[in-house]
Amino acid sequence: MAENNSVEAISPAGELIWPCLLKPDTKFDEAGVYKTKLKVAADAPDAIKFRDLLEKIQQEEHDRQVQEAEAKKKGSGKKVKLADLPMEETDEDGTEYLVFNFKSKASYTDKKTGQVVDRKIALFDGKGKALTHDLKIGSGTVARISVFVSPFYTALLGAGVTLRIRAVKILKLKEFTGGGNADAFGFGDDESDFEADDHGFGGDNSDDQDSTNGDDQPQF
Repeated sequence: MAENNSVEAISPAGELIWPCLLKPDTKFDEAGVYKTKLKVAADAPDAIKFRDLLEKIQQEEHDRQVQEAEAKKKGSGKKVKLADLPMEETDEDGTEYLVFNFKSKASYTDKKTGQVVDRKIALFDGKGKALTHDLKIGSGTVARISVFVSPFYTALLGAGVTLRIRAVKILKLKEFTGGGNADAFGFGDDESDFEADDHGFGGDNSDDQDSTNGDDQPQF
């Protein structure tokens, strides 16, 4: 178990939704936040196990808050509610899915030096080989995510957990192309033998990144 009652865990394999893993999103936080959603079939054994882990850690935080209140003032009767889990249930064409929500600060404060240190999400391929950050990771990429399941408590939200990204293992890459693919514009894929090689319309586009709309445990 990591500091502050956080627990290290590995997510089930699933499809990334709107991943922002290469360049942090600064729309609502100037410090930047890495984030992604992960869609998994609701009846997958790994998904059920992962959901159960979140519920277990959340309940432990709930009980800890109640015990602390009772220790400070016996019989205080403090009411602790449960916050929403970083997860939602969805149905697509009759198939039920669990969609988990992951995020992590793009920097942390070194406890020894007091300096703010920028960080990157560690990326690996299916064999465990480290990947460079010149990928274009799009929605539909299949991956597993290494996380800290970090409990929290606030009077407003109650006892809950946050899924803080540590690293991502990409099992099947679907590149983000920005303008979509031919299918998105109604074109089929059987009209010609031509395939882009070095003669495509590509080029270096600095705005292309993963799909956007030393401390081992960064601050949340």
